[in-house]
Amino acid sequence: MAIITLIERSQIELMQHHTIQYIAATLGRSR
Repeated sequence: MAIITLIERSQIELMQHHTIQYIAATLGRSR
């Protein structure tokens, strides 16, 4: 259980990081 929770948490953090990078790249291009 704990291992699955850690994996899910790391995946969520990775998704958030990629989303932030994507938004930052998109905003950088529009400028």
